[in-house]
Amino acid sequence: MFAPNKGAADTKKYFYAECTSDGKIVNANEFNAPTPNMAIMDYSEVNGSIYFAAASDKSDEAYNEQFTSYAPIGNPGYSTAANRQMDKYEKRMLGQKFDKFHLLQFTNGKLQFASTTIIKDIKNLVVNPPSQKKSHPFEGKKFEVQNITVTPNGNILVAGQLVDKKIVNKGSSYEYRYYDYVCMQFDAQGTLKTQYAVEKVFNDSKNESFPARQNFIMSKDGKTAYWELMEVKAVKYYPSAAAAFSGNSIISGHFFPRIAKINLDGRSISDFEGLGENGKYVVYSNPSSITDKEGNRYYIGHDEDYEKVWIGSYSFQ
Repeated sequence: MFAPNKGAADTKKYFYAECTSDGKIVNANEFNAPTPNMAIMDYSEVNGSIYFAAASDKSDEAYNEQFTSYAPIGNPGYSTAANRQMDKYEKRMLGQKFDKFHLLQFTNGKLQFASTTIIKDIKNLVVNPPSQKKSHPFEGKKFEVQNITVTPNGNILVAGQLVDKKIVNKGSSYEYRYYDYVCMQFDAQGTLKTQYAVEKVFNDSKNESFPARQNFIMSKDGKTAYWELMEVKAVKYYPSAAAAFSGNSIISGHFFPRIAKINLDGRSISDFEGLGENGKYVVYSNPSSITDKEGNRYYIGHDEDYEKVWIGSYSFQ
């Protein structure tokens, strides 16, 4: 995805290209972006189409004027470097308060739609689980997109976590912090219908260091989306037998499932169900599950002290 620089005849004329792993161009097209400074947060391929989640501010400045050369989508040319050259742009991006959210779909290299949602207008669309009294929805700052799913009725679910960065090691480096969950439900043309906002179970500094994992499982009739949150529980972990013998432990992010039902037609969500006590029984570092033909999923893990093996099950009907 390429954005025109300041001085171009039309700073909304973006360029999209798809290439093979050896650099052969498969599709390449110019398209009209909804704004000159469209910062793409993440993307996902679903049923052969590519969906992009993006945001922009209220100005008409070109992309390079607002964000220089920063590219929010992970770039292995920078992310593994000892001196991460994108850091200063990333800090600016995390502090940016966006005014608009955009959802784009490309099929066979061509733009199918590019929608715009005014962020200040979505507060009336926020829905919480019934027993949750407060929430922290997406209100304009960057969030990490962890899942994009297209439902049988054509709705698009964009789920992720609110994020920030914390300066550590006496200012020499930083760490991401992952907070509450959001899921935005769009119709087939990218118009926002609902935003679901869900609180974390554990929100201390250790648990905020690890991102959760999110997934959606559709009901058999296609009217319900089961929202599977793989919630994080930070536990003591020994990376090797030698480390255990010497008592040199580290903190590792383990996971346990919480599941809620989203009514795709009714703008409603159930309370989340946890297997056993949240974080106490089904906890595992490498999420492992088996789903049978009847829609029953079996979760396999262990307790925090590595003393018991636990098996939990949930029926997705």
